[in-house]
Amino acid sequence: MTIIEAQEFRLTDQAGNIRAMLRLDEAGRPALTLHDTADKARVLLDLSGDSPGLTLFDSAGNLRASLVLSADGSPRLGFADGQENLVWRAP
Repeated sequence: MTIIEAQEFRLTDQAGNIRAMLRLDEAGRPALTLHDTADKARVLLDLSGDSPGLTLFDSAGNLRASLVLSADGSPRLGFADGQENLVWRAP
């Protein structure tokens, strides 16, 4: 078995643009980011503590939607406008 270890892996297209990144953040938590063809992060899957989260960004890089499981296991869903103002959240 071959094991490859790193703190960051980058998937790049033929032009060298980052299309996906698997890395550890400053606190050592894993995060997977998917980028569009303009090299903007559009999807983020990460752990905050032991709570998983999924965040979606628009083409300008603004947060638009998030789904997080809180520490007690309850789900939280939120949507934001183009200026990252929360417009809807449940519960």
